[in-house]
Amino acid sequence: MENDGGVWGRLSLPYELAKPLDENTPDAADAGWRIIEPLVNLFKRESNLARDRYSHLATQRALELGIALKTVKRLLSRYYYFGQEHAGLRMLTPGRRPMELSERRTLGTSGAADQPGDQDDDSDMVAHERQVATRERPGPRASVEAKFGKNTFIVSPEDIQDMVARLASMATKKRTFVIDAYSEYLKVDFKRRHPALFKEVAEGRHPIPVSKWQYRRYVNEHLVLTKDIARNLRTRSAKATGEGSLDSAGPGDIYEIDATGGRIVLVTSGESRRVIATPTIYVILDRWSRFIVSIYVSLKAPSWDEARYAVLIAFTSREKRFSTLGVDITNKRWPIGRVCSVLRRDRGSELTSESMDKAVSGDMRIDPSTLPSITPNGKAIIERFMRTLKGWMARNVKGSYAERPMDLHAKRAAKQAKQITIHSLAELYRALIDFVEKYNNTPHSHLKKLGVLKQAGIAPTPQAAYIWGSENITGARVSSYSDGDMQKLMLGVDQASTGGGELRYKSRRYVPANPAARAFLASRPAARRALQVRVDKTFPHELYVERRTEWPRFTMVSADKRALGYLSLDEYDALTPVANAETRDLEHEQLRAEVTAAPAARRSTVEVDRSVPSQRQLADDRQAETTALKATLTGKEHPQARSSPTEKKPTAKSSIPEWKRREEEKRASALAKLQESRRE
Repeated sequence: MENDGGVWGRLSLPYELAKPLDENTPDAADAGWRIIEPLVNLFKRESNLARDRYSHLATQRALELGIALKTVKRLLSRYYYFGQEHAGLRMLTPGRRPMELSERRTLGTSGAADQPGDQDDDSDMVAHERQVATRERPGPRASVEAKFGKNTFIVSPEDIQDMVARLASMATKKRTFVIDAYSEYLKVDFKRRHPALFKEVAEGRHPIPVSKWQYRRYVNEHLVLTKDIARNLRTRSAKATGEGSLDSAGPGDIYEIDATGGRIVLVTSGESRRVIATPTIYVILDRWSRFIVSIYVSLKAPSWDEARYAVLIAFTSREKRFSTLGVDITNKRWPIGRVCSVLRRDRGSELTSESMDKAVSGDMRIDPSTLPSITPNGKAIIERFMRTLKGWMARNVKGSYAERPMDLHAKRAAKQAKQITIHSLAELYRALIDFVEKYNNTPHSHLKKLGVLKQAGIAPTPQAAYIWGSENITGARVSSYSDGDMQKLMLGVDQASTGGGELRYKSRRYVPANPAARAFLASRPAARRALQVRVDKTFPHELYVERRTEWPRFTMVSADKRALGYLSLDEYDALTPVANAETRDLEHEQLRAEVTAAPAARRSTVEVDRSVPSQRQLADDRQAETTALKATLTGKEHPQARSSPTEKKPTAKSSIPEWKRREEEKRASALAKLQESRRE
């Protein structure tokens, strides 16, 4: 460049950095210079400017001073960018803050520029204020605006107050995530303050006016933390790495299974509530796609007999199973799971039994992989999902509580939750299935990072990724067993009895449903005998008797189906002792009332006319008694009791019973006949 006539010049610093300082005013660049001065001396040697040496020396300096590495690197960059000038380390003057929306609206609507004298005083300033008042929403445009239209909403101070108040209100009462407060703010506060704009959003003519990033920024800036808010507010941990799917190759490669106490209790309804049981929730999750393959609720203690039903639900029809509990779900909305290669489990006794190994690895050819001890991250995906599930239940299922009752506040929340808890497993299943359907169709942060889904144009939802990946990545096999065959592998074992041409199980009658069942009953003795049956407790309308040939199948009679209703066998068994206790309490109360009641008053003696009346008299008496009874039942006056206005009512002394009047008439007639006979 010098050979071509180039001349070396010198660029001047911005005025904000190069302006002279007042006397006795400390230079703000001194603090930054003290931080990087040793590094600048070291970087005079060219070898220290190598990539590894540069970062290493900057990191050591940051650790030495206890400051962020980013601060050190930024100061170095500013120093060298401005030509190794000491003044380049000064802070730039921040720009003026945008005017408040209320002021902009005032300037835009009050017609300030039309006031007398405004144009003469400062017309340029008025024009500038008008331009600010009509400015558009700042920042880059969201991609959704191409579909839903342009976002013209600008946040006002009143909107910020609503955002902060909503988060503070929710966090004061219970455990709250910022994303939950953001959703509640849009549904309640934003709708109340901007009804017209909310209507456009609901009709799909306007994008969501306030983004998640905006909401987080405003509450972080204006929220004042109190003791209660700090205790209940939940955010993402700074130590969370957010790694991917660990060692999973694709959907259907590795499933994770786990069980948890849902921190919810099942109680009876009515005034005198009794605790029935604490449900245990079993979940099977696909590691690669985060797809929920199965969910099962049990009222029994954790065991393989209960965990097997979670495996059964994973690979059989959803419609047939959950329709008996009154849950609206289809196989299209929640697809049946594919058979996995590995089923990852912890060291719980219910998941490591020989029965599970035989059923899972022997019959279904699935490798049951047991985690070694002290490896909590081996099932990190499902453990994180359990936390999400409990948090959702605490917000949406009445009677559920998220925090373990260890301190006073958590114990109080658990006690309050138990007062408004669920009363049936069907109610809990409906809530859980709704959560499963919503979770499987919600975009997941892990799936957004997968390039294969972006390339194929697949939505980053667990269900879409699971279905597409099963067909195009791993080719996960569909179970070769039918629903009936799968039931035979996973059915539980229990005791029943036969006799009188029918099979009875838990006081319910079952009739043959195939020729093998009819032949089996014909071969059984007439007297009642016990036998072992195979039953699915989540679908108790059918049971089987295990045989080498075709299994006899029995179905529950219609009357017993209606009596069982939407209850599972576990729930029915758990309700039985509670119902018996309530019956005994009622019987005891009735007996106590009968024993402690006051003795009945002695009956007064009534004279009865024992003479034999004529048939005419009996008919008249019956008619009069019937008329009086009808009048009493209908609340009307007795015809004989009515009297004309001119008729004088008899007094109490002159009123004579009918039977006594007739007796006097008979006696007078008998005396008259006797006197007449004596005269003759």
